[in-house]
Amino acid sequence: MTKILFRITDVLAWLLFAGSMLSAVTAPFILPEHLPLKGEDPTFLRISSEVFVYASSALGFFLLARRKLAGFIFLVISIIVFAIIKPQIYQLFSLLGILVIFGLPWVLGSYVQPINQQRQP
Repeated sequence: MTKILFRITDVLAWLLFAGSMLSAVTAPFILPEHLPLKGEDPTFLRISSEVFVYASSALGFFLLARRKLAGFIFLVISIIVFAIIKPQIYQLFSLLGILVIFGLPWVLGSYVQPINQQRQP
């Protein structure tokens, strides 16, 4: 069961990595035109911080796809920085969702394997 969950999260992590990387590459060109339409100032700090958020989340998803626990750190950092830029409640829900979706295989893998090893003589 944990192998299936890891495969599902691997596919999801690769898709989210591709989306985050695409956002990080296109944000410097799209945000200066998009932010004034929403009534916000397109300052250099705002655009560079959003590019940082997209790049760090892409790195986090890449590390999670490679099954490295350091990916969680980059994802938490990017969510915290994005919450500072634009404080809304969905950042908390996205953090909880990421921790549940990507953390579940790690938790199950750490508890299920020792139980299975104890049963085998």
